[in-house]
Amino acid sequence: ATAATFETDGTPFGSLVNAGACVISLWAPDTVACLESDSWRPKWKQTTPEEISSFQPLIVGRSVIVGSDYGTVVAYALRDGSEIWRRHVRGAARGLGVRGDVLYVGTLKGTVTAISLPKQAEDPQPVPPARR
Repeated sequence: ATAATFETDGTPFGSLVNAGACVISLWAPDTVACLESDSWRPKWKQTTPEEISSFQPLIVGRSVIVGSDYGTVVAYALRDGSEIWRRHVRGAARGLGVRGDVLYVGTLKGTVTAISLPKQAEDPQPVPPARR
């Protein structure tokens, strides 16, 4: 049985990726959307600087990373879709992978670029009261 359907602002393509509270979906030509897992409504959506070329968004920590036709690689916060950082590589960013704190970007020009990921800020934790 169909659980839910809704109209998008573009054409969904590529792989849908589970990000916990939401599912990340790419919509041609230039939109990344975080769909709430319970309602399937967009929690947020962002327009990328250029047309998306990566086939599958990459979840790294609390961010989702996508690449574009002109080599722009962007990380968005899973929480609200705000842009965290942006980098450029030579060629259309197609394949994305991560190991440790290094992002690997494969391009349609036949190159792989390794990018050091910025350190992710930890959520502040309340300090427990001192025991006496």
